[in-house]
Amino acid sequence: MTEADAVVVLDTGSSDDTVEKLRRRGAIVERAEIFPWRFDTARNRSLALVPDDADICVCTDLDEVFHPGWRAASMRYIAKSYAHKGDFHSARRYFLRAIAEAPHLREGYIDLATTLYEREDWPGVLYFTACALEITERPATYICEAAAWGALPHDLRAIAFHRLGQIPLALEEAEAALALAPSDPRLQGNAALLQKAANAIAQHQ
Repeated sequence: MTEADAVVVLDTGSSDDTVEKLRRRGAIVERAEIFPWRFDTARNRSLALVPDDADICVCTDLDEVFHPGWRAASMRYIAKSYAHKGDFHSARRYFLRAIAEAPHLREGYIDLATTLYEREDWPGVLYFTACALEITERPATYICEAAAWGALPHDLRAIAFHRLGQIPLALEEAEAALALAPSDPRLQGNAALLQKAANAIAQHQ
């Protein structure tokens, strides 16, 4: 949790030195007695301690441990929200922040590559999917998503290479995507079409 810009805590009844320990580590701590006890009241009181200019607020319990790069998931969510609104420049800024927060995770690279695919920025798609595929060890964290480790990176690359006229490379990537999702009819069709195009090129050489 040391990556957080601020840590705020509402202590609702500890009887040891928890408050002092938290304050020594820089946390903003307030005490409150919630009676009768209501979780929603305690949560709302704690949220009132969060600075008004905070972009991201993560509510957690003191016995939870955050993995390095945990802020990346929030950055990606903000980026996708900007992309949905059509604000590509803000989306790209937050995708890049997500990548900087967790360069060891594929998800930020693939999210940005997908957004670039929608804008038909084929060199950008190839660059960020290549970055993702350089990460070969899949981490066991809650922010690790199946799509980034499935056919999607290769599928994006196949389409990008095809749009750039590089049929042999497109076929390689299409076959790699199909190997990861062999029952996908779209991937089957893509690989077949690219194989036909590659054969036609070979016949004319």
